[in-house]
Amino acid sequence: MDPDLLLAAINGDLDFLQTFHDKSDLHSQLTPSEDTALHVATEFNQPEFAAAAAHCCPPLLWKVNSSGDTALHIAARDERLDLVMLFIGCARKVDEATGESKHLKLLLRMVNRNKDTALHCAARSGSCESVKLLAEADTEVCSFVNNADESPLYLCVASGFYGIHQYIIDCAPSSALYKGPRGLTALHPTLFFQTYSLEKIEALVRWRREMIGKRDNLGMTPLHYAAFYGRIEAMKLFLEYDSSAILLLNKNGDSALHIAAFEGHINVLEELIKCRPDCYNLINNKGRTPLHSAVLGRQVAAVEFILKTPTLERLTNKQDKDGNTALHLAVLHKFYAAIHIITDSTKLSARIVNNRFLTPFDVSDEHDEEVSRAAVSCLDLKMGLMTMHQSAKAQLEKMNKELRENGREEKKTSSSFILNKKSDDQNSELHAALEVILLVAMLVATVTFAAGFTVPGGFISSNGEDQGLAILTKKPAFKVFIVFNTLAFCCSVFAVLFQLHSSLIDYQRRGSQCQDHQLRVRYIKITAFFTTVAILALVLAFSSGTFVVLTESTGLCAYVMCACCFVVLYFGLVFLRRKR
Repeated sequence: MDPDLLLAAINGDLDFLQTFHDKSDLHSQLTPSEDTALHVATEFNQPEFAAAAAHCCPPLLWKVNSSGDTALHIAARDERLDLVMLFIGCARKVDEATGESKHLKLLLRMVNRNKDTALHCAARSGSCESVKLLAEADTEVCSFVNNADESPLYLCVASGFYGIHQYIIDCAPSSALYKGPRGLTALHPTLFFQTYSLEKIEALVRWRREMIGKRDNLGMTPLHYAAFYGRIEAMKLFLEYDSSAILLLNKNGDSALHIAAFEGHINVLEELIKCRPDCYNLINNKGRTPLHSAVLGRQVAAVEFILKTPTLERLTNKQDKDGNTALHLAVLHKFYAAIHIITDSTKLSARIVNNRFLTPFDVSDEHDEEVSRAAVSCLDLKMGLMTMHQSAKAQLEKMNKELRENGREEKKTSSSFILNKKSDDQNSELHAALEVILLVAMLVATVTFAAGFTVPGGFISSNGEDQGLAILTKKPAFKVFIVFNTLAFCCSVFAVLFQLHSSLIDYQRRGSQCQDHQLRVRYIKITAFFTTVAILALVLAFSSGTFVVLTESTGLCAYVMCACCFVVLYFGLVFLRRKR
């Protein structure tokens, strides 16, 4: 393009346009992106220059750039109503001049690379007047869809611009399409935007009521989305026009009832059941009822509502394809509130087994102790008994306890008796080991306690200010003695305290034998470690204390230090052996 022409289009220089040497050849003047002077003037909002250029060279109106956009596309996208009116008017003049009616329709139906018409661009930008003007100029354009399967009507709704779609409905009630991408219709997005009033939604429903039953690629109808977002008024409207939509299932086999239960929208559940009482037994692809969905969604209020509704209470014992009832799922997912609510139901049959031959109680027994206690307490209160297997297990444990208390020495024939005997033998060995460790720890504590008050070198006995202080306080070796003596005393006391705690476990007997045994093993390792450290610190305290009082006797000091090194070497050899 001529650089001067480009600047004139950007700045709206009409004088240059009037003096341009070949006005009829303006459509051949292109930028690298194939924009004409009309594209540039439209983009830079120069309506007078655009009008003059279109008048001088009408073919500019139908000229497209590298993106396939005409100047009308750009004007509609930028919400330039004056330019949209200008270009439509110019095209009409061409039709009048030639006596044909094809030029305006050709302009309005031209599509860019995305197959967007100017009406698509105006709908996406939310330009109300431009949409109305373009739809009135050619109603057939309202049925065009782009590469994304978006119709102009769908774009008006999906872009969230309030009520623009009504212009298209009014202009082209029969030819307009409501199609959107991924199987969506123009009715689907109205449920996402809260700005769409019930009147606007109803206008769409009155226009094409079949949209209520249209599924998207997920199999979701507008009724499903109303249940998902809790749009109760919209849902009532849909049911009024087509109540059979309740029975439609998405690709997971979920109905609107399932979705409302999962999301916990009680008012939606109530309205659905009120409208179609026969929908209570709808199941999804996994064979699950709305009660299953409420449990999976952890919706306490929804579970309570379903079990208190006469037509829904019978869902209590319904099983899915895995044989699980709602109570199975509540136990499996540790939903304690639902466990209490379901077990209060008069319809509950807690003996139902799933495909793994497990009752809800058996499922709880496979999980952590907290889940088991919650399920057992609820089921026992409800049933007054456990399952046969659990009852037998509890009875055997009771019998074993009575045999031990009475001192019976009958031969053990069951696996539980053998396990208990092994546990008792292990506990006896552990007790013996702990007693030895306790004796050693007490001995170290006694020795170090006494050494703390009979320090090497004695105390100052003069009547001065230093009376009662240790004589060798300033000696480095004496300080080492105090540190290791204190460490030995503290570690030995720690070992004694752990032994005391282990004895309390035997006394209280609150946990299972397996748990007691594990605790004792843990404590014996801890007490052995602290006792070992205490002995090592005692040896080091002895060597440093001896060194501080025998500093002048080199031979005796060397002898004592060598002897202590042999003891320290023993600990090193033990450590290396464990490493191997």
